[in-house]
Amino acid sequence: PQHRPPVMKKTMGEGVLSIVTLQLGLQGEMGVIAAGSQRAEFPKQTEKLLLSVAANEAAIGLQEARLLSEQKRVSKELDLRVEQRTEELAAANAELRKEIIERKIVEEKLRQDERELRRITDAIPQAITVLDPQGTVLYANQWVLDYSGLSLEEVMLPDFRTRVFHPEDVARLQDERRNALSNGLPFEYEQRALGKDGNYRWFLIRYNPLHDEHGRILRWYATGTDIHDRKQAEERIQYLANFDTLTGLPNRTRLDDRLNYAINLARRTNDHLAVMFLDLDRFKEINDALGHSAGDALLVEVAKRLQSTLRESDSVSRLGGDEFIIMLPGADELGAAKTAEKLLDIVKEPCQIGPHELSLTASIG
Repeated sequence: PQHRPPVMKKTMGEGVLSIVTLQLGLQGEMGVIAAGSQRAEFPKQTEKLLLSVAANEAAIGLQEARLLSEQKRVSKELDLRVEQRTEELAAANAELRKEIIERKIVEEKLRQDERELRRITDAIPQAITVLDPQGTVLYANQWVLDYSGLSLEEVMLPDFRTRVFHPEDVARLQDERRNALSNGLPFEYEQRALGKDGNYRWFLIRYNPLHDEHGRILRWYATGTDIHDRKQAEERIQYLANFDTLTGLPNRTRLDDRLNYAINLARRTNDHLAVMFLDLDRFKEINDALGHSAGDALLVEVAKRLQSTLRESDSVSRLGGDEFIIMLPGADELGAAKTAEKLLDIVKEPCQIGPHELSLTASIG
């Protein structure tokens, strides 16, 4: 310490010990180095200098020892942290490898399920397609490819619908399909699809959505059932209900609808409407003499002649047997009379039925 004398004398036995203390140059700390001798003149100037050097070296050595100790401590702490971090990373890597392995197992399982699903859907004799939320085809089963003659890549193109479905149906259902897809609810409609043979067939197309846990649409599943035979049967029934099977003219049922419409229209427009009844003279005699086949052929020929004589706005219906009803919208009495003359004249013209040339007359009222 600064207040201590440079040299202290201390009696030891018969002699006197001279003690010198020097402060060590340690920053922020207090330290001394002490030296003693029994020589009376201790310490000499040279010894003081040597003691100062020794004190400085001791201070430097002590500082280095402390720095080395701190470095070892820091190094040990870093090694410990590195070891801990290494263990954490190793655990994380192990968990990641486990997740990767599990994910690969799941992906492989999904691929196997997808292959199995495709084998199942390919075996179903029905059109099956998978679409994205906007309605673009993502997958089609083998039946679709076999029917259309297209590859899966062609089916997935944006123009698939216009290439396969009937233009009238595409235009008719375009808005309905777009709205139904945006609503996200199951829907269905009927439309015609073109086969690789160049012919259209009717299909009932049903759409069902697949939602995620939040209600968002992930996929659309569409199935197509061939209803062509049913549609043809319905059209045939509708035709038989409204048209004469022999002549193709509207029958009594169709006549009633047309006649009611024409009468109401004439009333609303304050216009004329002429309705005439025509039957063939002596048709029963011809039918009995030449047979029903000849009689049917004669009725078909008369129906063609009547249709060819009338205007596009006029109509002729077969009431039954040899009786016909002619409607002339907008025709007054004079116009109706002129048309009646034309009809009677066209019926009078000779008619070749097989080997027989027949001449007919008709009556109009």
